[in-house]
Amino acid sequence: MKLLLRSWLVGGALLASACIIRPNPNDPTNQNNQTQTQTQTAGQGQGQGHIATTNSGPPAIIIANRSSTSICFVNISSSSDNDWGGDRLGSSEVIGAGASRSWTVDPGSWDVRLQDCQHNNLAERRGIAVRGPTQVSYP
Repeated sequence: MKLLLRSWLVGGALLASACIIRPNPNDPTNQNNQTQTQTQTAGQGQGQGHIATTNSGPPAIIIANRSSTSICFVNISSSSDNDWGGDRLGSSEVIGAGASRSWTVDPGSWDVRLQDCQHNNLAERRGIAVRGPTQVSYP
């Protein structure tokens, strides 16, 4: 009898522990969520695109090429700068279809310009708020 009662108590405890409701880590209302993602509009400029910021990790701009066109030139500058600065890829690097590339930046507001291999503008995004890893998808 004691063995049966003990089995029921252990079984009941296991069943009760399995029923504990845990918050979804991807739920934006979860206060303990350390990897919340924020979505921004593409900002001013050309092209379609998606910008997603994750609050976990050092500030960075990640260019994700979701097109069939190679991205041959990437300019990244602070939104307070008046010029684009140099190409971040260099002479022998491209971001091919389906590939991505990242650059560490300081937290703040940044502008991004993407060009094809003939220097045609593919996209410009202005005023991108970067506080953590921030993905800019083209298109």
